[in-house]
Amino acid sequence: MTTMFMNIPNTLQQYTGIIVAASKVAPKHLRSATWDYVRESKNFASFAHDNSDFMRTKLAYTHSEIADDIQKILEKPTATEKVSNWFQKNAYALQGIAQNQVDLIVWTGAYREAIENGVDDKQAAKMADSAVRMTQGTFEPEDVSSFETGTPMTSLFTMFSSYFNMLSNLLGSEAGKIMQQDLGLKKSALRGFYLYSVGFMLPAVLSGAIMQALSGKGFDADDDDDYLNDFIRLFFGEQFKTATAMVPIAGSMIQSGLNRFNDQRWDDRISLSPAAIML
Repeated sequence: MTTMFMNIPNTLQQYTGIIVAASKVAPKHLRSATWDYVRESKNFASFAHDNSDFMRTKLAYTHSEIADDIQKILEKPTATEKVSNWFQKNAYALQGIAQNQVDLIVWTGAYREAIENGVDDKQAAKMADSAVRMTQGTFEPEDVSSFETGTPMTSLFTMFSSYFNMLSNLLGSEAGKIMQQDLGLKKSALRGFYLYSVGFMLPAVLSGAIMQALSGKGFDADDDDDYLNDFIRLFFGEQFKTATAMVPIAGSMIQSGLNRFNDQRWDDRISLSPAAIML
């Protein structure tokens, strides 16, 4: 909760999810959905809420709130427990707001694309639900991978890994589709480069740029007035960090260990459990 509460850089990083969604949804539909959300967010959210049980549950009433309400019914919390419960509920408040906006844009873009392709409303809603699950991730039991489940001790070392695990699965499945299709070398290479760009490179570099821009030192972290080496370090370094974060537990611990040897704080991305960082 200390790591995530009022974490502005991490909140801004949530919006890179729209770029990742371009691996499943045509960019033109994501652009139009984003513009429509900016113009009229209330009606925009109502449409997804009314047409998707998945989005209605995700946006309006999370499982954590259900569990909290049950606990309040069974036992009356003390003043200390009330304060603790408030922080637990609001630790991800900013990130939750940002992610809900991204989910709505992705869902609407995928829904419109399905309708454009001649799919009926009910099936289009299911396809839009799937696009959100596969590109943004959820904490539903059926969407959580096996390595993320287990004992509370295991969970200490898998915290914050859900996004990178989702990204790894998404890239793997989409790359597999490209390989299975008989598109020819040129088209396969172009689609592969597009997948690499929107699903991996752009989100990784942009997330790193957000952290560096808000670090207080800007893009010339070593104050040598040489921006080229800083850009190269950002471009390749952030992709390496994202790649290592996709390796369950071990990859992120290796990267966290390497980061301990520099004096930069902006490159310590939230891709590893706080317990592992302390170790």
